[in-house]
Amino acid sequence: MECGTRRFTDYGALRPPDLPQTVTPSDRSRERADRAAARQVWRRIRLRLLPG
Repeated sequence: MECGTRRFTDYGALRPPDLPQTVTPSDRSRERADRAAARQVWRRIRLRLLPG
């Protein structure tokens, strides 16, 4: 038995025929997005930890 998230973006029965092709971002774009998200999370955590 397998556990985890399964993505069905390429499964034909779930994709209506008029949808555009799936775009996969480059490795650099994914890394930049991950870092930007991490910065946002850190800023939120830091705001909560600062004495106020």
